[in-house]
Amino acid sequence: MKDKQDRLLFECKICPRRCKLEPKQVGFCGTRVADNDGIRFEGYGRISNMAVEPIEKKPFFHFKPGTKVLSVGGYGCNLDCDFCNTREISQKHDPDGCKYFSPSAIVHLAVAKGCSTVCMDYSEPIVFYEFLIDLANKCHDRGIFFAINTNAYVNDNIWENILDVTDALNIDWKGKSCVYHNRCKSDQSRPIPISNRIERSIKNNNHVEISIPVYRDSVEDDFKDLLFIDIFNNGKSDIPVHVLKILLVDENNSIAKDNAVFNIAQFLKSNGFNFVYVHNIYSEKAKNMRSTTCPNCGLVVATRDPFKFEIREGCKCNQSIFK
Repeated sequence: MKDKQDRLLFECKICPRRCKLEPKQVGFCGTRVADNDGIRFEGYGRISNMAVEPIEKKPFFHFKPGTKVLSVGGYGCNLDCDFCNTREISQKHDPDGCKYFSPSAIVHLAVAKGCSTVCMDYSEPIVFYEFLIDLANKCHDRGIFFAINTNAYVNDNIWENILDVTDALNIDWKGKSCVYHNRCKSDQSRPIPISNRIERSIKNNNHVEISIPVYRDSVEDDFKDLLFIDIFNNGKSDIPVHVLKILLVDENNSIAKDNAVFNIAQFLKSNGFNFVYVHNIYSEKAKNMRSTTCPNCGLVVATRDPFKFEIREGCKCNQSIFK
């Protein structure tokens, strides 16, 4: 297309920003560059971080508990949250310093390290879309599960393709639309699609867990919109929700008080979420709020310390809580 100044422009179709780029111009996420023929993805296989971890660290508490995950991350993000814990990676706009790994090499490493899952994390997986699809397919070829940590700020057709190849998703819910616009620099001219993306992933039978970042001025009201997502069964939801105390401190943020985190967790539990977990607080109260209790029989079926996870097999009513 050409604009009113007769400049050649190409539109990116990955996320709601729909960046319109001139040749040599880089998109907001930093992974896509225009040339005279269109937009090319420069980040394929460029990995900034890789680690073998307990899957609970992602956090996934109800998906393959007690197993190991190979976490991999590229660079770049289509949001710019001022409370992001990995800004040095997510706001990196070039592949310098990254090492190249093919999807096959990553899967080979996962098998060699005894990992049952590969998870794309650290930066936003959506902006690595083409690589994500290839990596997921390679995982499934070798019997490895594929998971992502994502902001779900993505267009419909791209999301559907991602859901088709992804076993588990941890989706960030950052609050009301004004939080996305003011704190995350989303495109204010377009609606925030996150609630729809969560609903669609649940209806597609993907395993879904939700993470809520809590920073200094977070309040319960920021997360009321989450209660209107059509995921409830008889007024209750078994979708795990992780309430994370953000530890980043800079000129825009100070650490949230523990009570703010507990209040938001309690607000969600009292409004129908059966499984709400608290992170980055190490009191006895917080430890208890990292345990999994069967909502039917009341038996504690899992306990979690920062470096120890204990899963009990089954519960009195034989309810299947973990996937």
